[in-house]
Amino acid sequence: MAMKNLGEEIDLHTGGVDNIFPHHENEIAQSEGATGKPFVKYWMHNEWVLVDQKKMAKSFNNFYTLRDLLEKGINPLAYRFWLLMGHYRTKMNFNWDALEGAETALKRLYGLYLGLGDEVGSVHQEYQNKFKEYMEDDLDTPRALSLLWDVAKDENMSDADKKATILDFDKVLGLGFENLKEEKIPEEILKLADEREEARKNKDFKKSDELRDKINSLGYDVKDTSEGQKINKI
Repeated sequence: MAMKNLGEEIDLHTGGVDNIFPHHENEIAQSEGATGKPFVKYWMHNEWVLVDQKKMAKSFNNFYTLRDLLEKGINPLAYRFWLLMGHYRTKMNFNWDALEGAETALKRLYGLYLGLGDEVGSVHQEYQNKFKEYMEDDLDTPRALSLLWDVAKDENMSDADKKATILDFDKVLGLGFENLKEEKIPEEILKLADEREEARKNKDFKKSDELRDKINSLGYDVKDTSEGQKINKI
């Protein structure tokens, strides 16, 4: 089937580490025995996702689906982000705390991106070259994500160029930055934020902290900046 659709030689072949033997070794033996040519130039075998230190599999009845994530109110892209935090050849042990932590980090990145404004500038060449270098180094996604954070926090770049560079990275990462839209802050949260601002003006910092905690409990974060309060969904 592979030779019929892809030819006698293949540039790239992927699969799980459990497919190395016997499946992929058999493919090599059969194909190269038939053609006398190297079958695959590059093999890329991903490690397992574990649950309680066991392989996630139907046979163990320990697997989760995207529906499980949605039922817990977790963005499925948070799962992709969590996977990208580890190298594809490294085992990763799934648990809900780790996934929720990844979602918090992703939301933080989303917030930074949305704060960059509407203008899209030019892709930063040096950052782009580094990103390309990391991805070409055996898909080093952990370093690529670290670079994404560096771009978002770089004080020497314009917001427009940051936005262009993040969008360029996301063509590979697929974290959905292009489709992000500013969420409308509920009136209840805005009212609490106004009360908190008034408490701060009156130097009633105890009330201010209590109002911040209440805002946090409702799923939003408030930060004080030189331009006033900034409210983001947690």
